[in-house]
Amino acid sequence: MDDDCRPPPFPGLSPDGAEVSQEIRSWQERGLSLGTDRYRRYLALFGSTTSSCVGQAVCDYGCGPFGGVLSVLRDVGVAFPVDILAEEYNLWGYSAFPIHTIDAEGRADVPSASCDVAFCLQCLDHTAEPSVIVADLFRILKPGGVLRLFVHLRERTKGHYPLTVSQTLRLLAPWEVCSVDTGRDIPNNEPELEAVWVTVLRP
Repeated sequence: MDDDCRPPPFPGLSPDGAEVSQEIRSWQERGLSLGTDRYRRYLALFGSTTSSCVGQAVCDYGCGPFGGVLSVLRDVGVAFPVDILAEEYNLWGYSAFPIHTIDAEGRADVPSASCDVAFCLQCLDHTAEPSVIVADLFRILKPGGVLRLFVHLRERTKGHYPLTVSQTLRLLAPWEVCSVDTGRDIPNNEPELEAVWVTVLRP
């Protein structure tokens, strides 16, 4: 991809242009062929279905080109797919909703206290500054809003940053923890990887 077509990377999420290119290549070479069925499986991990958010304002933070779980949720009230590569993914045209950008300070183009539910799946382990994302999720959720978070527990590699279960929970210290589960990733994504998925409420 031509460098001039890349959106400007936010340093905490994409420390250099190579990581932006890697993420785009990953989707082009593997992710697009997997389609959206994986998002139904992630919903099931949280005990949710495609009808769980009817009429609600829902954000998927780090949604990828399809719009994340918003690609399978039915009849949401307002949809806020968010991704650091929004400009690129909007050109691809796979998402039914325009994907919202993230600015240089790590702030999504989503109004404060506007969301009932937020999903953040495989996003915190893609950033050197996960606290920036957690703080922005706190901002965009309404008081009492629900955050469903999925994090790979992996070794440090190019473009990925390790998080343990305890580190993940420390990031969520102000939140009310409803459930914490660990296990393998879903079969049609990266089943060899251990993961933690957490549901919390915004105070």
